[in-house]
Amino acid sequence: MKNTMVADSKRRIVYLGATVEEKQNDKRLAEEDAPPFPAQSRVGADSVYQGYHPPGVVVTTPLKKPRGGN
Repeated sequence: MKNTMVADSKRRIVYLGATVEEKQNDKRLAEEDAPPFPAQSRVGADSVYQGYHPPGVVVTTPLKKPRGGN
């Protein structure tokens, strides 16, 4: 089971998406849930969200290490 969750800088949950039971890609689930972000928000996300860019939001994700690489 998994949910899309958004927390603020004080670690308070401000959005909790629907619970899904089947295996789903985290990025696709976030795109389907479309959590609301205030305009010009700055979001830090896990590397599984690379390529996730909601409109009006700056998303920062760490780069994934290539398979077998540095």
